[in-house]
Amino acid sequence: MKRKINTPKINLYLKDTGRSSSLLGKKRLLNNLKSALMASQKLFGKDQLAEISLVFCGVKKIRSLNRQYRHKDNITDVLSFPIYSSLRKGHKEFVPQGLINLGDIFICKEVAAKQAREFNISLEREIIHLFIHGLLHLYGYDHEIGEKEEKLMFSLEEKLVKKTFLN
Repeated sequence: MKRKINTPKINLYLKDTGRSSSLLGKKRLLNNLKSALMASQKLFGKDQLAEISLVFCGVKKIRSLNRQYRHKDNITDVLSFPIYSSLRKGHKEFVPQGLINLGDIFICKEVAAKQAREFNISLEREIIHLFIHGLLHLYGYDHEIGEKEEKLMFSLEEKLVKKTFLN
């Protein structure tokens, strides 16, 4: 099953690779994904239209992607594949005009469900958190490059999650 979420600046294309695509039928989740996009758009420093792909996948797929692209042979919760090194406000990377692709985000449904139980939160809230984490990577934030960047990224992540659920 596939879905599309439109916002004034960013279109989100969703896909579920599993046999059950029940996540894409949850109206509240879709509305919260849209709210997360809207909340994050101020971080997207370009004044143009963009698109993002979000794929819900299983443990085999996320492990395979992690092994192939990050050389880490383990299961993870979210992976992001940005097209540009940074789209943060003030960054000077050349970005063509018109509709641009920001990249892809993969969220492992099983890991998200397990983490939701561990953190005693809803699956929807964990998915939104993982989506925002991946989205920040697409914009050019990277918690793995240093302590200062990690604090900045996780602070933004927390603010965007809160803002998403206020709407």
